[in-house]
Amino acid sequence: MALTVCSCDNSDDANVENGKVALILPSGKMVSRWAIDANYLKKSLKSYEYDVQLFTADEDEAGADKQVQQIKEAIKAGYYNIVITPIDYEKINKSGIL
Repeated sequence: MALTVCSCDNSDDANVENGKVALILPSGKMVSRWAIDANYLKKSLKSYEYDVQLFTADEDEAGADKQVQQIKEAIKAGYYNIVITPIDYEKINKSGIL
């Protein structure tokens, strides 16, 4: 499993205190492993009392576009900790949101 972790704040203290994590992952329709990993990550983070929001998108071009929107939505909702498994990393990079 390849994950990218980014933070929208340079202060580690702010990220820990925020206690919110957004998981932005492929849906698992094409590769069932993603669904298993999503459930494991969500359960693990919740055990550390993080507020976890899971976002998924299908593993196709429309899903890649959806992930860009999900990242924007997570940032707008105040999620400072974001775990992303991109469907199309170039699309995310070109979006300029990270």
